[in-house]
Amino acid sequence: MPDAPHPRILFEAVPDDLYRELEVLAGTAFRITASTLPWEIHDSDWDLLVSFADVPYRGRAIHSLTFGALGFRAFRQNGVERRTDREVPSFARETRVPEGIEGEQRRLLERSVVANDPGPGIRKGLRNLPPRFTKLVTAGEEHVAWAALFHYSTDLMWALPAETTHHVEWLALVLRLLHDVEPGRFPSEPDWRSRDDWATPEVLSTRAEVRALRIEKERVIADFDQRDAGYLAKLEVQQADAASGALRLLTGQGEDLVAAVAIALESFGFDVADMDDHHDEKTGAKLEDLRVSFATDVGVMWTALVEVKGYGKGAKVNDVGQVVARPALVFFKETGQEPEGLWHIANSFREQDPSTRPKALAGSADLTVLAASGGCFIDTRDLFRAWRDVTQGIATAAVVRASLVAAKERWEWPGASA
Repeated sequence: MPDAPHPRILFEAVPDDLYRELEVLAGTAFRITASTLPWEIHDSDWDLLVSFADVPYRGRAIHSLTFGALGFRAFRQNGVERRTDREVPSFARETRVPEGIEGEQRRLLERSVVANDPGPGIRKGLRNLPPRFTKLVTAGEEHVAWAALFHYSTDLMWALPAETTHHVEWLALVLRLLHDVEPGRFPSEPDWRSRDDWATPEVLSTRAEVRALRIEKERVIADFDQRDAGYLAKLEVQQADAASGALRLLTGQGEDLVAAVAIALESFGFDVADMDDHHDEKTGAKLEDLRVSFATDVGVMWTALVEVKGYGKGAKVNDVGQVVARPALVFFKETGQEPEGLWHIANSFREQDPSTRPKALAGSADLTVLAASGGCFIDTRDLFRAWRDVTQGIATAAVVRASLVAAKERWEWPGASA
């Protein structure tokens, strides 16, 4: 809540009629209810907690003004965990404000706490006080704390008994005291002219409009947050799908890479056959990975033999000839024809960012054998770009297919025919 005015106050277990009186002292207010979910409260958004609960909300770096709390936060002392509570009956005959507590705070303690002392055996004192504290009201010669201020490392907590009255005055006083400690979070107490109880009808009407606008703003922000979370969840699913789908063109090797290449080529309108089972049955040898074909406009079947490789480093020149020699010879024996295309498709430096990968087989002589046979080298990065353009409607499958069919030596996308 970067724009929410200070002080930003959380209210907990405050009676309805009293809440209306206390709320006017807050720049921004939020009421904790039984239906409030834990993730609805971000401690860094809030400056002060005003609580009437038996065990107050324990926020980090949030100052607290508590009335009637019985259990407080734990702390470690001499290696032992201890917890402050209000469970010890005090049988002292009277209570008093200790010396050293002066001014407005002393006067308010005397009329709102000491004056409401329920008497011996009924009042309950505090025990196991944290390492740093200030006793505000004590009972008897033993000086048992009945009201106290706890000085934690990141915040202050006023622990006042349930019998305390003048709650609005207490909140106003605490805000003034905290202004001296953290003026950025606790601005000066608002002028009485800014409160509704002394406002003109016109001012009351406009303030109501401002409050309604702020409620609408919070609703819109919550709606955007919900939509943002929905898109992030959708994006997470899509990224997982991409990692097991098209992105294998950039990350895969072996069967995963062959499958991704087949899907991409099919999207360009090719018929694609995985040849492993065919060669296991017919030739007993590992030859080309894929056989790619399509029927031309004149009814002639165009066919390319495809070798697919994934490399942790750069593509190997010796692998280029694998698709030229024996696969082409076996194809001729099977069909009585030579293949129209010989493609070597490589995913080089597959563990690197595709944007920074060196150009595979960049030397002019590296592709001599392949080019002499009318073959073509294809980088899977170009295959991915072409697949994405077709999927997005930027290019047609026919244009990519024609570009691949016409390519010699090295195919790049976008090519001249695009």
